[in-house]
Amino acid sequence: HCAASNGKIAIVAYVLIAKVNTELKNRLGKKAIEDCSNEKIIWMIKRTFETKAQRMSESSKSKTKELKLTIKKTLMEQTNYIPPMPPKLSGLLEERESGKLLGTFYYALNPLEGTLIKYKKKENFPLIPFEVIELSKIGQVQISMKAKPFKFEVIEKKKRSISCEYQNATILWGDYIKSAVEYSAYLKELSKLAYDETLAESKRAGFESTLNDVLSTQLMDIEINNKTGAETPKALPFSS
Repeated sequence: HCAASNGKIAIVAYVLIAKVNTELKNRLGKKAIEDCSNEKIIWMIKRTFETKAQRMSESSKSKTKELKLTIKKTLMEQTNYIPPMPPKLSGLLEERESGKLLGTFYYALNPLEGTLIKYKKKENFPLIPFEVIELSKIGQVQISMKAKPFKFEVIEKKKRSISCEYQNATILWGDYIKSAVEYSAYLKELSKLAYDETLAESKRAGFESTLNDVLSTQLMDIEINNKTGAETPKALPFSS
């Protein structure tokens, strides 16, 4: 902050090379870029942030592509393959940036629809969503249990840090989102293969039968208490 506000280009360059977090705020609540009038330094900080975001985006795309190829290969070898079905999940979660609490939001995970939906408050669920995150855009989910608040990070184009007070709740959310990302990708790939006219009719019929089995199964619906980690089933799974 001091180097940026005082126009010390060489020091700022050294700090950026050392990969210091440019999003940290000083005691006045300002980021380094907000406390700087030097256009060269502002450009350097912006460029560093954009490059980091681009790397995260490219890494996410690469992992998503790798997941799709693995799923397709498995399905081509076994048309009736069905992975473990993760539940629908909902609950209050804290969102943070550089350790600072941004707010508490109600999140709902739906593997069948391929979405992680954020609501400003629980009362807005399910009709008034605040943000819809597509599971297909999530490249990584990282769980950190080093210290309270326990957290997991959802990495898409940017890194979203979400925390829970209870260790078990953090692990459940992180693991279920990972599973939901894989399950959603599986469902998309299965749907494509079921209607792929370049495949033999018997192969397509096998995929279509598996798809019908999957879609006719209701997922368990669970709400997690962020403070205690308690799981409350909202509906029991059944097959029609």
